[in-house]
Amino acid sequence: MLKPLKNKRPLLILSSLALLGSISTVALTPKVLEWFETRQQAKIETALEEDINQPSLVLTLAEVPEKQRREQLEAIAASKNLSLERSRARYLLASDLLKEYEGGPALRQLERLEKEYPPMKPYILLKRGRGYELSNETDLAQATWKELIETYPDSLASAKALYKLGNYDPSYWDQGIERFPQHPNIQAVIRQRLKENPKQPQLLLLLAKYAANDPKATPYAIA
Repeated sequence: MLKPLKNKRPLLILSSLALLGSISTVALTPKVLEWFETRQQAKIETALEEDINQPSLVLTLAEVPEKQRREQLEAIAASKNLSLERSRARYLLASDLLKEYEGGPALRQLERLEKEYPPMKPYILLKRGRGYELSNETDLAQATWKELIETYPDSLASAKALYKLGNYDPSYWDQGIERFPQHPNIQAVIRQRLKENPKQPQLLLLLAKYAANDPKATPYAIA
């Protein structure tokens, strides 16, 4: 049986604050982004005035393969009682469903979730937009991502929203390059543009600054 995880030790909270302080100057990787998103939980416990040392089965399940945790997450998410644990379960379940391209079920888990899980609203909007996109409701998807970048312009979730919007209007990629050059998805855009036209020194400088250790950037290094 899984043992509930006692979450958010002071060290993790301090680490989150340190990352926030340096987020604009360091190169980001998908693992760092995942870590950062997870650590937003520290804000949630404070906002909802719940005991940060309370054991959490959902945070334990986050370390379990998606298929193995599905049944338990569904049971917790279906609880009639409002709780932080139920909100966590709905969010994690929605994330799993989106990875399996199940937009409709994910949207149901995300419905009004930001009302009970407010500190995670930027990421809820990001995932809701993806749910709409998977449901072929691209207008709603774009509207949701635009709401995200307008309401939370400095959130890392907005970087991913700009990347997604760029698939419909490349001018959003320009915004992403200007505002979030350290984000992995935006760096992918930079590399693609350099592949199409290597003679773009400003983009080369951005890769040199934020992706110097990325082997994908080396083909564009200045001799």
